[in-house]
Amino acid sequence: MKIVAGPDLKKWVIIILAIVAAYLLIANKIQKRKTEKAQIELRTYKIRGDSLQKLSDGFYRKLLADTLTQKQLNKLAQEVTDLKNRKPIIVEKTIIRPEYIEKEIDGIYVDNDSISIVDYYPQKENPFLEYTNKFSITTQKGNSQFKFNPIELNKVVTEKDGLYTVDFKGPEWLQVESLDIQARPLAPEKKDRFGILFGVDYGKNLNTNQNIIGIDSYIRFNKFYLGGGINSQGDLKGGIKIEL
Repeated sequence: MKIVAGPDLKKWVIIILAIVAAYLLIANKIQKRKTEKAQIELRTYKIRGDSLQKLSDGFYRKLLADTLTQKQLNKLAQEVTDLKNRKPIIVEKTIIRPEYIEKEIDGIYVDNDSISIVDYYPQKENPFLEYTNKFSITTQKGNSQFKFNPIELNKVVTEKDGLYTVDFKGPEWLQVESLDIQARPLAPEKKDRFGILFGVDYGKNLNTNQNIIGIDSYIRFNKFYLGGGINSQGDLKGGIKIEL
């Protein structure tokens, strides 16, 4: 015996398929958002729990925090400078100080009633500070001179697993008290170039007064839509749409 599916059966099959397809698409979208949210929360947790690491003398490392909004970053930058309609990208606050040392004076010279003292910090070879003092025993007065040489500070930003790390390198005698770097989100924004549209149509044939149910599905590339559909009458359609 041959069973022929009537119009009503076809209609219900189309409706059930439409509901199942819509459910799968929505469930996939929700799961994707949950996964993205969990990744963002984990990333934020790692950044907030990070602290300045001293790897060796003069060598430090810290994660770069890029969890601020542009508004929050603007407020932080205004504590340092007048923006004048500029948008800050990174705001860095570093507190450094030379390490405390005790050492013998590098040179003492006597000339009649004057004593000259020459000293260097942290050492005579390639010093950061050259200190000279000429003191008169007769007048009980002295003249001090401080000569500072330049300091080389190097910073390298690297990326791994979506986290940005700053390596800070300075002289061995330089102690970094604090290193805080805030930036606007550095992760590139994902452009929504692809999407899937799915829907159900309901209509009525004015000649036969018969209800018509159809399924439509389109694939989106940027602003172009390519797809088609089928209805309960067995009619197929296809086409291209453009978003203006």
